[in-house]
Amino acid sequence: MKRLLRWMEGAALLGLGAGLLMRPQAAAAGAREGLRLCAQVVIPALFPFLVLSTLAVSLGAAAALGRLLVPAAGPLLGIGRCGCGALALGLLSGYPVGAQTVRGLWESGQLSRGEAERLLAFCNNCGPAFVLSAAGAGVFGSTAMGMLLLAGHWLGTLSVGILFRIFGKTAKKSDAVAPIHVTTLSSALNRAVGQGLRAMGSVCAYTVLFGVVIRLLEEAGALRLLEGVPNGPALARGLLDLTGGVGCLDPRLPGAAELAAALLGWGGMAVLCQTMAVLEGCGLRKRFAVTGKLLHGCCAALWTHVLLLWVPLERPGMATALSAAGRGAAGDVWPWAAAVWGIVWGSWLVFIIIHSGKAGGKRV
Repeated sequence: MKRLLRWMEGAALLGLGAGLLMRPQAAAAGAREGLRLCAQVVIPALFPFLVLSTLAVSLGAAAALGRLLVPAAGPLLGIGRCGCGALALGLLSGYPVGAQTVRGLWESGQLSRGEAERLLAFCNNCGPAFVLSAAGAGVFGSTAMGMLLLAGHWLGTLSVGILFRIFGKTAKKSDAVAPIHVTTLSSALNRAVGQGLRAMGSVCAYTVLFGVVIRLLEEAGALRLLEGVPNGPALARGLLDLTGGVGCLDPRLPGAAELAAALLGWGGMAVLCQTMAVLEGCGLRKRFAVTGKLLHGCCAALWTHVLLLWVPLERPGMATALSAAGRGAAGDVWPWAAAVWGIVWGSWLVFIIIHSGKAGGKRV
């Protein structure tokens, strides 16, 4: 098996090298598209959350937030206070904030190894802003569809957590495995910005790399292999890149909503590589994150199908692309989404400041 994997890796590298030599213009176009996504989508959407998640761990606010979820999520998912805090940040932020939060809690001694690895399976999720604006309003032209997709996404997260609790090895819950020193806000902010910048560099690098890979695969015709399947090109692209796959979905075709939910749960190879980069060197086993994303895609698609049976929504009359026609539909919902998210994260920042003021210099 290892020899086969080596051959596959070698073939992939040879193919990429040949593509770069034979189609340099296509590779450059893919890199430019990746850079555009980084500047317009990835950095504005992720960098603030990466900084805030690190602040939450450094100041002990993640554990404090987890106290609010422990009564419900603790018994259901078998996780402690700090684990509930990581889950909350993962649900409210976006890839790969949940994974970075788990790493921070693990390295600071607030999570045991077993609990941290199990959390990796279901706390790293797609951000609500992307689900509502890009998938719901941008592709389906419906805010209601975005809310339904978000509900299916979160139900899929809980389903994966329950499955790992039932069939996985029991992990010891760690409300406070080791005491951590809560620093001042200014010191924690400097550390959070530095860590967020490093994580952002890895995320953007993979976004550009997969932009090149996808453009070369398009030139080679590899993404047209599934053209006979409804939304086959979107599936082929979404397996690699979430934004491109969701953006080229045709909502008129059967199963479009379920496929969108599956892609949002899976996240794409680009997101998976970003998650692996965030976890590099921390000592946690990464197979839990991969298995969890596969299960999340399946569970989210199933829950979305069930929700559509309960809450039938009118299907849109024509498809919209994320990069063109979707801007008009997304623009209608964006001011409201931005206002709500500003209030949520503004309140969260105030909560962090207050908590740091109460606990500054103490051990929690």
